[in-house]
Amino acid sequence: MGTILGAEIIGGIVAIIFGIFVKEIRKLFPDVITGTVIFTIGLSLYPTAIKYMAGGAGSKEFGSMKNWVVALCTFGVVLILSNFTKGIFKLGSSRII
Repeated sequence: MGTILGAEIIGGIVAIIFGIFVKEIRKLFPDVITGTVIFTIGLSLYPTAIKYMAGGAGSKEFGSMKNWVVALCTFGVVLILSNFTKGIFKLGSSRII
């Protein structure tokens, strides 16, 4: 328990220091670099996302049509809300996931 608390304190201090110098640090990360890193992280998460969409690894119903329908309906609702709505509905699309 003490180790976790110590890690949280150190993490908080690092976040504060980073926040103070964020404008200077941001110059080191142009949009091309940032976009590439985010894209790479997203690609590396695809296998996990597919397993969750199929019902979760080890599930008795893994890969069943019911799981895929629920996942694709959720994806469709998020896609529609985030691209074709405004205000609270657009914000709601990120709360569904």
